[in-house]
Amino acid sequence: MRSPFSINLSDSKGLLMCFSAGLILRLIPEVLAFPYPISWDMMHYAYFMRSGIVWVHWSSFFTSTWLLYSFLFPIHSRLGVDSFLLLKIAGPVLFGFSVCGVYWFARSFLGWGLKKSLLAGGFFSVQLASLRVSSEFLRNTLGLGLLLFALPLIKKLDSRRGFVAFTLLSLLTVFAHEYAAVTLLVVSLVFVFSGFLNKNDEGRIRQSRRLFFAVLPALTVFLVGLYLRMFPVPYERPTSGGAESGLGKRYGTSVLWQVVLFCKLFGYEHGVRHLSELFVFSFECVSAFRSPLFAIRLFGSEGFLQE
Repeated sequence: MRSPFSINLSDSKGLLMCFSAGLILRLIPEVLAFPYPISWDMMHYAYFMRSGIVWVHWSSFFTSTWLLYSFLFPIHSRLGVDSFLLLKIAGPVLFGFSVCGVYWFARSFLGWGLKKSLLAGGFFSVQLASLRVSSEFLRNTLGLGLLLFALPLIKKLDSRRGFVAFTLLSLLTVFAHEYAAVTLLVVSLVFVFSGFLNKNDEGRIRQSRRLFFAVLPALTVFLVGLYLRMFPVPYERPTSGGAESGLGKRYGTSVLWQVVLFCKLFGYEHGVRHLSELFVFSFECVSAFRSPLFAIRLFGSEGFLQE
């Protein structure tokens, strides 16, 4: 007899459950820290977002991983949404997307069952490492999600739809993040060469040939970007207000410049006060992993969460 509490699971429901779990878990620290950023890189993204520049030069199309900026910048400029509020929404959404990618990779590439794939997605969503990466490195999170959705399509290149989808996702992965691009290209080329080496299997050779032509656009863009990084095209950089300004170029090279950027975005008095609270909050976060009492004290404390 079927239980009244049983759920008729499907892949669409599994993806929705994974996205919801990742979104909600990732929203918790953003809500607690509202309206301030929870990591240094959020200030970096906000600063670049206010410049409104996606490609400083035509070569930047190949040498920079601009995909995240290409949809954050228009939303910020057209809708007038506060940059930090937009990033607080984008972070959880991207993390939910990457959790969906884990589920889909387990389901389609590894051939796991639905419940086992859900368990993999749930396990990924509560890992401190994945939560830590998603809280600071949005480009990494986007690249990971695209990579996990692209790899299963290697098995579906026989159809025109699968071929086009893999070509498109592989290009987006290259534009999303360098590590994801290298991973995708290495995995694809390993499949290609292993298929060509198996000369007695015509089916494997045909599949390897399809995979090579499907990944060729992404490989071409990656190699062109690599060449332009090694032999850059000279051009005049903007001197103020843009993503290539002096402060933007030096940002991240020292703690001093991170402090300057924080104060630039929030104002000197406001910035110094919240910087001190951010350091205290970070110290207590580390302590919370060591003792449950510290965790209770952290979320019940007053200084950081009040305006």
